[in-house]
Amino acid sequence: MVEAKAVRFLRTKTLVIILLPSLLWTLLLLLMPYSASFVLLLKIILWGIPAYLYPKLANNINANKFFLLNKPPKGKLILISVVFLVTYSALINVGWLEVKPVSLFYIVSAFVMSPVIEEMAFRGVILQMLHQFIGWTYANVTTAILFMLYHIPLWLVRGQSVSVMGCLWVVFFAVCMGFVMFQSKSLWTCIIIHAIQNVLFGIL
Repeated sequence: MVEAKAVRFLRTKTLVIILLPSLLWTLLLLLMPYSASFVLLLKIILWGIPAYLYPKLANNINANKFFLLNKPPKGKLILISVVFLVTYSALINVGWLEVKPVSLFYIVSAFVMSPVIEEMAFRGVILQMLHQFIGWTYANVTTAILFMLYHIPLWLVRGQSVSVMGCLWVVFFAVCMGFVMFQSKSLWTCIIIHAIQNVLFGIL
């Protein structure tokens, strides 16, 4: 009985930790006037800070150890991912070698802050929390779907189209990131690959 109550409490806590920031993120993005600085601030407050504090507050574990940041990235997985991403980008984007001008803020936000925050929140916290209740594959796919849903309000406020192919790509990429984390045992590998993906799809 005690164990059952403990499991129910843990499941409820997991749902709250996942759904609360997701709901606030969606509502605030859709209701507030759009600005890139506001989006970054919201991302830090709702996803970055809670994700970083979660290991210490919930499990009394050092953040670097919990997020596997104390292990070096795997160069082989990064190289394979780069080859795939470059090939995919070349196939879907005609004229993809034309570099788009971007601001310093965009570079910091899209190529540094976003990969760190999103990987910590989704692969670092949510995937590991879900894995406590369901198998790794199901947890990975569920996290990938949540990652896709997280992007939809962001696309809407930016005036971007929400396409089936775009959604499928985000799910596929997120599943791959889960696999990379499982194989490399290092969140740095995911962060680096995520940053490279943002570079290829952001300025090329």
